[in-house]
Amino acid sequence: MRIKPTVVLVIASVLALALTACGEEATKPTQPPPAATPTAAPVPTATPTNAPATVTPAPTSTPEPTATAAQAPTYAPAPSATPTTAPEPTATPTAVPEPTATPVPVSPIDAAFERFNHERQAMGLSAFAAAVEEDDAYIPFHSFDVGCESSVSEYEELMVEDIHAVSMSIIEGVADCGLKVVTYHIVPLEDRMRVEQSVWDCFTDSRDFQEGSDVSCGGRYTFFGRHVRWLPDEVLYTIVEGEGARDKFVSHIPWIEERLGVKVSEAASGQRPHLSLYFGLESPANCPHNYGCNVYMEDETGASADIYVSAPDEFFSQVLKHELLHALLPMGHLPEGNYLMSVRPTDPSQTHTLSPLEEKLLELYTHPYLRADMTMDEFRRYLVIE
Repeated sequence: MRIKPTVVLVIASVLALALTACGEEATKPTQPPPAATPTAAPVPTATPTNAPATVTPAPTSTPEPTATAAQAPTYAPAPSATPTTAPEPTATPTAVPEPTATPVPVSPIDAAFERFNHERQAMGLSAFAAAVEEDDAYIPFHSFDVGCESSVSEYEELMVEDIHAVSMSIIEGVADCGLKVVTYHIVPLEDRMRVEQSVWDCFTDSRDFQEGSDVSCGGRYTFFGRHVRWLPDEVLYTIVEGEGARDKFVSHIPWIEERLGVKVSEAASGQRPHLSLYFGLESPANCPHNYGCNVYMEDETGASADIYVSAPDEFFSQVLKHELLHALLPMGHLPEGNYLMSVRPTDPSQTHTLSPLEEKLLELYTHPYLRADMTMDEFRRYLVIE
């Protein structure tokens, strides 16, 4: 156990006094020691008064301070001087040009397809699609040849307003590049006109209009097996004779426009009329003893017709309508019966309007896809005969 510091100081004082006393004795002169007396009582040891018994504690051996073993330093070899690598000079990248893609050659068909559509749109016409020939909804209606570098303006067939699609193929075996072009209408089955078989049979029973008698069921004029179709979008007329009948004619214009789907206007000075009207004059020699007559003409400048009406007022309307349908469709004569288009109606007073059969025939005559020079087999593709 540790001795308190105060005790140690006391002990140190006593020892100091003792050492002093010893020092004084040593300074006195030395005398011979007296003879030893055997019986002499031992000198009593003086007991110090009020002096605490000094117990000299066994010195507590202060443990050798245990040297705290310093942890042996972990041997770490002095880092070798890492030579600083001189930076590689940054190579200035040489711009490697991107490989130029070799343009894929455009086929004459693709080039013509894109050019035709671009030119049609510049003319205000609709673009067309590529035809899917295996699809029955695509109905071909014109086939013709063009040069690979041709433009739309060079071909009337390419300026038709309602071209829906085209197909093109290279013409083989010619010196210059040429394309076979086919134009199409897209008419799905569900959108086609439905026609009764009996009406279709009547419509297709026709005669060449050059024959002496043009009476047939449908009365449809044909020319070398193909349909003769005129019906311009706008009908221009002029009254050559019979100005007094002008009002009666003008009152029929709404009927013409509604039934035939055309616009009717009077031809301006210098315009060639489609219809030249002669009212109150006898029919020419090729229409003897008739109240009305129609003379259809066609030349390099187009088609036109002269109409003669000499019927009394009670029959004026029916004769005029009869001759207008001859001229503009052109529709022929139905067999004798109570029909507006009959040569000799059984009851003329009842033939101012179209009969139910004539109404159905008129729908075929004015069908939007019935065109000049079309055969009946070609036209039938637009219909559902039932």
